[in-house]
Formats: sequence, structure tokens, C-alpha cells
Amino acid sequence: MEQMLTVKTLGHAGSVNGSAISKLAYIDREKYDSTYDCHTYNFSRMNKDDLVYTSSLFVDGMEYKDFGEMLNDIENSKITIRKDATIVRDWMFSLDNRLIVRDDNNKVDITATTLMLKKDLDDFFKEHFVDNGYAVHYAVHFPDKNKNGNENFHIHVLTTCNQFDSNKHCWLNKSYRDEEGKKVNINDLDDKARSKDMLKNSKRFRNAPKQEIV
Repeated sequence: MEQMLTVKTLGHAGSVNGSAISKLAYIDREKYDSTYDCHTYNFSRMNKDDLVYTSSLFVDGMEYKDFGEMLNDIENSKITIRKDATIVRDWMFSLDNRLIVRDDNNKVDITATTLMLKKDLDDFFKEHFVDNGYAVHYAVHFPDKNKNGNENFHIHVLTTCNQFDSNKHCWLNKSYRDEEGKKVNINDLDDKARSKDMLKNSKRFRNAPKQEIV
């Protein structure tokens, strides 16, 4: 199976790659109100047959009812006051067909597949993102066929660009100045040159023929 990984950053409404809360509404097939631009993003009328389940993983100390409320908080925070501020990283990667459970008629068993995937995915995102201060929301999609007639199982993931300080209950800057006044990014993914090399050399996706870093 051909593997694919794409990553891009999303910001406020009107940003080059699109709005963070608009993408959340799209992958969830739901409706979310933005308190930043006073706009309602409604994708609840879309066909939800391809949506298997969604999961939000929050950092300790966060007290949000859902990921949309958290996005509204960070978008209206002084930490993202610039119009070109980045809010979340938008990941999309394909699922290996071997992870999909099928019944005797070769149809996807949604319940069994969800049970098999959810714990491993939650544990992975917790270890690599949440435990480091980054909130995560993901949606698993199982459309029957893509445009080439092949099954296209994939996951959409949104991870915050800013870390959350559990002790001080506040968002942190993405960078700082060292003793020489040089800007230092806390997360290597904020350095485009280093992030490309890091993703290309990732063991998990090393053999993926398609990669796009925006």
C-alpha cells in the first residue's frame, strides 16, 4: 500500500493554508462557532459515512469542553495576536490496510477496527505530543474508494503549535532569544529546513513516496 504523509500549518481565518477551526469542523463533519472572526463553520450537513470516530487529547490542566473551545481560547490569546500567527499543525497520513479489521464478507468492521486503533493512537499522540504540552485532536476517516478506485483509509490530526504550561495554566511562546539574541525555536517543526529533514528521515515514514511540507 502506498503510504502518504502531509503536514501544513493553519492559522486565523484568511491565512494562506486556511483556518484552524474551519479545518476542525471539516474533519469532524460538525459545526463550530469562531469567536475570533464571529463566523460559524458548518460541515454538519456533509455525508458522515466516512467518519469513524474522533478523539481529543488535552494537556493536564486544560479545562475545555471540546477542541473547538480550546481553539477559540488560543486564537483570542495574546500569544497569537499577529494575523499571520500559526495555530495548529494539520497532519494527514494514510493507514496501512493491515490495520483494518474486516468481517467474513470482507467489509470493514468499524467497531473492531476502532477498538484496535484507538488505544494505540491515543497512546502515540500522548507520548509524542500531549506529554510535551501540545493538545491533539484527530479524526479517523474510512472512505470506501479514492479517485483511483483504491481504498483510502486515513487520519486527520490537529496539534497545537504552542505548548501549554500545566503549572501556570497558560500558553507558551514558540521561540525565545538566546544570550546572543538569536531566535531559537522550541519545536524543530517551526524551523522549516530542519523539519523537512526530520520528517524525511523519520523511520515511521521513511519509505513513504509522497511527502509535502507547507
